[in-house]
Amino acid sequence: MLLDYYIGQCGIEPNTFWQNTFNENIRLSESFQIKQNLEWERLRYLATMMINLKATKSSQRIQPTKLFKLPHDTKNIPTSKPLSKKDLDKLLDKWNNIKNWKKT
Repeated sequence: MLLDYYIGQCGIEPNTFWQNTFNENIRLSESFQIKQNLEWERLRYLATMMINLKATKSSQRIQPTKLFKLPHDTKNIPTSKPLSKKDLDKLLDKWNNIKNWKKT
């Protein structure tokens, strides 16, 4: 399964795969994925331009992200709530205890 991805899909030569470290192979696969994403972006942009050429009103024009979604369009940004005053005070107390402990 791993070899199928790196050698088959990413196009890494078998000799190169076995000579590289695992981190180097990961970087090569990330590079392949970035190139694929850029190719899809280019395709979506060109399709949007072709659609917008036929638009007679500005309200008929669309943005590339409205044409179709790509997996890399949404970023998984963790959302968190601000700390309450009570939780912040607890955190600061812990921090101060750690700082004081290191001084002794």
